[in-house]
Amino acid sequence: GAVGYLIGVIILGILKYLIFSVLYFLSARKFRFWIMPNLTKDVGFLASFWPLYEYTYTGEVIEEVGDETDNIVNEEIPGKTGDAEHEESDSNESGKSTFEFVEKNKDE
Repeated sequence: GAVGYLIGVIILGILKYLIFSVLYFLSARKFRFWIMPNLTKDVGFLASFWPLYEYTYTGEVIEEVGDETDNIVNEEIPGKTGDAEHEESDSNESGKSTFEFVEKNKDE
């Protein structure tokens, strides 16, 4: 009973990582597919078996080119210009980072 359950969970964990590794490297590290992603996490008994799978794809998504995408490409982003003179760090604007890169001149 209990030994069979433990062996089953261990085998499922090994298969989980093998399938992830094969798909991850075959997709050039762009596709992450997990079978039972909560199996080894510290959650409740039933929560460790749900969801059954989870995936993320970090590669390029190919979309059909149409009139709608042309309008998006041609629009300018507010506050941004194409001049290299006006480039500034926008790290404070995003609110995600408190770091700001500062360039130093060699003359100083």
